[in-house]
Amino acid sequence: MRAAPLENGAARAPTIPIVLIAVATLAVHLASSGPGASWMWGAHFYAFFPAQLLYGASLLVAAATVLLLLREESISSKITGVLSRGLDGRRIWGFAALSVAFGTCLFWVFRICHTYLGDGAVIVDEIDTSRTILHREPLTSLLQHAVYTVTKPWFFTPQNSIEAVARNAVAVGSVVTGGVFLALAWPLADELSRLRSSHESDDRRPVAFLLWLVLVTQGYVQLFFGYVENYSFQATGMVLFLWLSLRYLRGACALLWPALALSLCVALHFSSLLLGLPFLVLVAAGLRTPERKRAALRDLAISGLAITIVVVLAVRKYDPIHTLLDMFKTAFASRRNPGYMFSGAHYRDFFNEQLLIGPLGMFLFFGAAAYTAIFVRGARNRTIVFSLVAGLAMLVPCWMIGDSNLGYARDWDLLSHTGIVFTTAGLALLLVTRVPRPALVAALVIAVFVSLYHTVPWIATNASETRSLARLVTLPLGLGRTEVMVAWWYKSKGDETSERDWLHRSLAANRRNASAYYQLGVLDMKHRAYGDAIDSFQHMVALRPDKIEFRGRLAHAYYLADRLPEAASDLQFIVTQQPANRMALFYLGESLQQGGRTDEATEMFTRAEPLCLAAVIEQPEDGSAAATYGWVLFRLGRDDESLTTLTHAAGLESPAPVAHCYLGYVLNRMGREDDSRDRFATCLALDDEVPERRRIEMWLAGTGPPPSE
Repeated sequence: MRAAPLENGAARAPTIPIVLIAVATLAVHLASSGPGASWMWGAHFYAFFPAQLLYGASLLVAAATVLLLLREESISSKITGVLSRGLDGRRIWGFAALSVAFGTCLFWVFRICHTYLGDGAVIVDEIDTSRTILHREPLTSLLQHAVYTVTKPWFFTPQNSIEAVARNAVAVGSVVTGGVFLALAWPLADELSRLRSSHESDDRRPVAFLLWLVLVTQGYVQLFFGYVENYSFQATGMVLFLWLSLRYLRGACALLWPALALSLCVALHFSSLLLGLPFLVLVAAGLRTPERKRAALRDLAISGLAITIVVVLAVRKYDPIHTLLDMFKTAFASRRNPGYMFSGAHYRDFFNEQLLIGPLGMFLFFGAAAYTAIFVRGARNRTIVFSLVAGLAMLVPCWMIGDSNLGYARDWDLLSHTGIVFTTAGLALLLVTRVPRPALVAALVIAVFVSLYHTVPWIATNASETRSLARLVTLPLGLGRTEVMVAWWYKSKGDETSERDWLHRSLAANRRNASAYYQLGVLDMKHRAYGDAIDSFQHMVALRPDKIEFRGRLAHAYYLADRLPEAASDLQFIVTQQPANRMALFYLGESLQQGGRTDEATEMFTRAEPLCLAAVIEQPEDGSAAATYGWVLFRLGRDDESLTTLTHAAGLESPAPVAHCYLGYVLNRMGREDDSRDRFATCLALDDEVPERRRIEMWLAGTGPPPSE
């Protein structure tokens, strides 16, 4: 059943929510550009540009809005005429292709220049060494690694750092996906335009083009500007699902196609299961229509099987129930930031998130829903139901997301793709009733103006190192997290003085910031200040005793400080959690041996021996694996085998320097002092991190006893 036509008094109704959003956006941007307004992190971009730009852009948008409202009929008629002529016949296909190509070029040219948002820093650091499939986003992980593998050779130059190579290689996936997004937005915009034009025989192309502009100028498009985090794939999948869903509601395709699009979205990221709620509206629509019922049941069975396969394959290593419970725990019982969910900070962050990925988004959805409720009487339109369910389904996770370990403002991308659903649903609710073309065109042009006003400085800020750093400094992440990220920034630039200064600022803001202790410890390790590093790492482990990586860092610091017996408890924790971790077993055995706990040490070396042998067999050219195995044999009293293995390890094409030190100990115990001295001298020359360096140097100089084993 179609929605009832609007009465004359409601003819301007679709303009009202968009005009209100325009006025509110202008006000928020003007208010957030001044000093002390950094809490409004979803709209403070103009603060990092000359003030004239803000005032000029604000004046332009305000003037355009007023002019369109005052001369709605004539201006809308001229815009429609120009677009109708420009998009006449086959020209629209050429124009669409040109717009996609031009937009994709913009994505690359103005790509984001940093990785501090989302998990970008972690992805860039680990993508070359890790091929882990994230079980929440299995297909996305595969695509991300495939893109990186193909594109990383393109960016290798003597001037490019490893981090820059990784960032640019991963950015290719974001940009290419952005091109696909721009292309899919065209049929989605066309489908939206049919919601109105099905009542009239007028030309839909001008309205479709304006709808396309609205869809591609929201804040969520930052995902496609070379953004390192991988939500761009999911966002594009959502556009495909929305387009095919609207086509099905129009009767232009089978239920199978939106169902398969839903399966794709779920494979890209499990959070897309929320799209199952609006998909049920499609199912209900099919089952309630006699001539489509049988086909709907068939397509539902096929799609159900596809989604089940995706979920079952991933659930083997992914527990969705545990994940859901973790989300509730983070939201309502966070130890990191207790009480956050019902605090002013959460309301602030929720509002800023929606503003950032808008400015239309959720605000348009609620405005359009109110407009529909007030002005559309007796409407039971399936598109209205679908749009309302889709928007409300996205509202729940948006509100439920709590304060993550990154800080809300850095984790903006986690919910960015919901903006696509909100914007599409809001536009559908406005378009589904008979609205005069002048009012609709005016509303869409105002929407494009205000969207560009908001989104362009957001993109430009992230494309500039200077401005993005200035913005980072102002982000209200809380708990010392902003200071840690600024320190990380300076670390990436090689400015250790500023890095250390910002880390101390972080600890001044929050003495319980484990990340600050971690980075301080790493910095001290670099300068061989092992005592200071141990102190930082001890604080870090005390705050996060469950983190294996943290305990491993502390144990390594003890090792280099020649205090390995003190690492026994941390190494024991790692071995308990990872019984097959050969290096943890190895170092625990060494820690116990040096601490005089010989029997316990022998047990650890005995457990480590087959694991180390397997590593040598698997990687015969790995000098480190061979050296470790040789030392285990030595600790187990198998001196001859140890000597043979270590000699082989030291003679490999890429030997581990420590193999020479191990040989020095073995040869010294065998009474071959001269050979022992040669090996120790070689080890010191090749390895800067020898725990007993001072004692070895004294022995070689004849001023001290032989180094202990």
